[in-house]
Formats: sequence, structure tokens, C-alpha cells
Amino acid sequence: MFRNMIRSRFTKEMNERVAKFTNSLSFDKNIFKYEILASIAHVLMLYKRNIVDKDSAKKIIEGLKEIYREGFILKEGYENLEDIHIVIEKRLEEKIGKTFGKMHIGRSRNDLIANDLRMLAREKILELKLVILKVIKTLLKIAQKNLDTVMPGYTHMQHAQPVTLAHHMLAHADALLRDVERLEEAFKRVNKSVLGACALATTSFDIDREEVAKLLAFDGLVENSIDAVASRDFILEIVSCTCIALNNLSRLIEELILWSTYEFSFIELSDEVSSTSSIMPQKKNPDVLEIARARIAVCMGYLTALMGIINAKPLAYNRDFQEANPIMLKCLNTAIDIFEILNIVLNNIKINKDRLESLCKENYINATDLAEHLVKKFNLTFREAHAIVGRLVLKAIERNIKQEEISSELLRETSKEVIGREIILGDKELKEILSPRKSIEAKNVVGSPNPRIVKEAVEKRWKIIEGKEKKYEEISEKLKKIEEKLLNTEI
Repeated sequence: MFRNMIRSRFTKEMNERVAKFTNSLSFDKNIFKYEILASIAHVLMLYKRNIVDKDSAKKIIEGLKEIYREGFILKEGYENLEDIHIVIEKRLEEKIGKTFGKMHIGRSRNDLIANDLRMLAREKILELKLVILKVIKTLLKIAQKNLDTVMPGYTHMQHAQPVTLAHHMLAHADALLRDVERLEEAFKRVNKSVLGACALATTSFDIDREEVAKLLAFDGLVENSIDAVASRDFILEIVSCTCIALNNLSRLIEELILWSTYEFSFIELSDEVSSTSSIMPQKKNPDVLEIARARIAVCMGYLTALMGIINAKPLAYNRDFQEANPIMLKCLNTAIDIFEILNIVLNNIKINKDRLESLCKENYINATDLAEHLVKKFNLTFREAHAIVGRLVLKAIERNIKQEEISSELLRETSKEVIGREIILGDKELKEILSPRKSIEAKNVVGSPNPRIVKEAVEKRWKIIEGKEKKYEEISEKLKKIEEKLLNTEI
């Protein structure tokens, strides 16, 4: 029997309940194709190194290709097999007989699973990067349409200084662009082959690890054989980078929820992404954003779980690692789903430009501009100017005077009181300083909300994104070609 061939050390078969508890087949369907591709590459290498004869190699590879075409199948009696490696070996034995056993020369399930995971992860990273870029492009489109849309900028959730919606959206885009770059760096470390490390000490067979890596489009090897099978830091890095990206996205999600409230009324979510109440017919609820917010929290939990699973495990391989595999995939799939959904939301929001601009005339949002002007014109220290404007705002609040109604007389009175010197500005000059639009236009520093500077920044981002998309498409095409090449291999 097949089972006895890998359990000859034992006198009894594994308890059925134990077998069910320890098997990984519920996850392994996700690495089925990578297992086949890696096996074909391994057998090709064995043939080229004269470790396996031509007839055996041909039978094994043709059998593997047939299994690939049939897809992931759990026949009756397979459900208690330990993992995908054993399932494929059993299916191969049924097709070609005992020759199947030659496939396992110079390899172990330890290096196989690590390699399968890296092949899965690199494709998922590409998918995630592309969907993040999709969201960034949507943010850039919103920015391009709102270069002159004035809005209040916030610190501590309080009105701070006037900015533009374009500038605000570009801030989110830039944060997500860094997330893409983090995933690029992670991809470099993920895209390394571990095959040939075997269980932990390589093999006495004269195998060629570099050849297998090349056949599978890896950029190189995880060289040390113990490190190759024992390390799951690549999973931690992927999930960590993914959670950082989701954390950044959560800030935008939270803003969209707040901005869609009656109190803010900055935006209106489209009907297609909103729900209502079962009892309150007037409600338009941002359920999709709230669910996204919750699922981001779940992903943070995934990262914590992974840290616990991988923490303090002695070298080399430990079966605990099996529990990390589905968590990695769940996190990546959840992130991809959330970014896709957010892109739909963003593409359909209605922006209330009048509301955004009207709030910039309230709450003395140009106070900093006035302080800076006093420093420049009257040779004050910034602390003196800060004290004058702070007292000016207090007086305006006490007398119920709006920002646009502040007069030169009030400024003169306040400055005399604070620094013992009258500061005199004309009402026209003061009005211009207290204009939110003029405030924005006066800022010509790199990274400022000035529409001209934001426009240039957005254009630069478009070029960066186009370059990244082209690069990712080339990598994706390369992976597809190696898959096609291996599946069309003839000996």
C-alpha cells in the first residue's frame, strides 16, 4: 500500500482522527499548481544531471502534466492523506506505477512546501501591488479634478490650515505608493528558490539547485539549507507590509465615513455602495466602509497570530509552520478584496465643493498666515506674532466676529495690548491675508497645496505608476511563460 511506503518506520497506521487533525489539504488546493510546476522542474534537473533516466523522467513529467490538467481532486480515501505532496505522489503512482518514487530523489516535503509558498506569494504580491496602484490612480484622478477645491486641513481633528482636496488626496496616494515600494522589496526576498535544501541538509545526489531556480523563474537561492526550510520571515514580511498598507488605507476609509456624515457633508457615497436601515427609511449607511474597516482589524490579528506561530521555533522545520500558510493567504486575499472595493467607492463619490470651501471661512483657519505675514512685514519674532494672533482670535470669538470680518482696528488694538506696539494693516491687505485661496497660492514650497505644485506632483506620480505597472506586467508575463514552458516540456 502507498501509505506503508512512507510509514515503514511504524507498525500501525495513523489514527484517523489524528490524520484529519494534522492534514493540510483544505489549504493545499491553493498550491496545487505550484507543486506540479516545481516537481516538473525538479525532475528535469534530475534528468539533466543523469540522476534519473530518460524513460522514467518522461513518464513522471507526462504523469504530472496529466494531473495538472485534471486539477485538484480528492478521490475517495484521499481525504486523510497528510498533504498535497502525498496526494500528488499517490495520483502519480496510480498513473505510472512505482516509477513515481524516483521523483522524490534529492528533495523533501520541507523544501517543497517552502518553495510552493514562495511561488504562491510572489503571484499574490503582484496582484496586490496592481490593485493598490489602481486605487492610487483613482486618487490621482480625483486630485486632478480638484486642484482648486479648497478645504480645511486638520490636525487633532481640528481645523488647522486651508489646503486643497487635491493636496489631501495626494497625501493618501503617496502613502500607498510607499506601500507598493515595501511590497517590491518584499518580493525580492520572496522570489528565491529553496528547492534542493531537502529536509535541512541538502543531499548526496549531485543536484543543481540553480538550474531548478532558473526553470521556476526565481531570482536566486536561499543558500543555507537550514535557513531555506526553517525560515518563514518571508511570510511575516509579506503580511507585515500588507498590514501597513491596510493601516494606511484605513485612514482614508475613516475619513470617507466621517466625510459622508451630515455633520461633515464633504461627500456623498453612491447608492451602489450604500445600505439603509430596516426601520429608519431616511438612512444612507456606509456599511461597505465599516466592513472594510473591520476586516482590516482582522488582518492585524493575522499578523499577531503569525508572530506567535513563528516565534521561538528552533531550527529547522517545525510543523507549526503549516498553520501560517492559510493565514498568509487569507490576509493577502482580504487586502486585495478591500482595495478593489475601495476603488469602487472612490470612483463613485460625489464631492460637495461648496461645503468644503465654506468651512474654510470659519474657525479662523488663516491664523497662521496672518502670523507669518506679521513676521515678514514688521520684523517680529514668530512667538510675538503667534501671541498677537492668538489673542486676536480669542477676541474675535468673544465678540462673535467671523474670520472674514476681522478688521485692521481689531488687529491694532490687540497688538498694542500684547506687545505694546500698534501693528497697522489696511483692511484690503488683511482681507487678502485671511483668504483661504490666497493662503494656498502663497505657498510655493515643494509639497505644498499650491495647485501648480500639486499638479506637477500628480503628473510625476502618473509616470511612476506607469513604470511600475509595466514592470509588474513583465514579471507576470515571465511567470506565465515559465508555467507554459514547463507544462509543454518534452523529453
